[in-house]
Amino acid sequence: MLSEVHLGALCQTKPIARWRFLISWSLFLRFMNQLSRDTPLQRIPEVQVRIDSSNYANIITKDRVIPCSTHGLAVLHIFAQPISMKQALEKLQGQIHGAQDWMNLTSTILQLYREEILQEEGQLEPTLRTDTHGFDAIGIHIAMLNDRQRTASYLAAIREVLCVLGM
Repeated sequence: MLSEVHLGALCQTKPIARWRFLISWSLFLRFMNQLSRDTPLQRIPEVQVRIDSSNYANIITKDRVIPCSTHGLAVLHIFAQPISMKQALEKLQGQIHGAQDWMNLTSTILQLYREEILQEEGQLEPTLRTDTHGFDAIGIHIAMLNDRQRTASYLAAIREVLCVLGM
């Protein structure tokens, strides 16, 4: 996972950056002991993202706001479909520029996993969108079903089409 390019960049960094990198790397390895790099992960379906002026993403769920690094959008995008950590890092490698950037990316992935924004493929339960606004909100559909005249006209039209088709 740690390529020669990243190791080369690490050797040329200042001691404090190397120290932070090694701590990040050790935390990453410790966390990876709990999660296989081949386990497919996927983001949860209901998230909103707000990007602030410094290009940091705030990921918003129903009950919390999770601040995220500049890699937040890329991580959410790559994990929209089930993909392993190993495959995701390989696909995102072109966006990594040095050891610090690699630390930020892997930290973002692990943070979103710990915060349960990224979950193992089998953990996700199918859900229906439940917005309180817009045409897919529940209220408008209840109002349409309670409109007896339109509902009756709609059902009559369906019956008529089925009769014409001989069904």
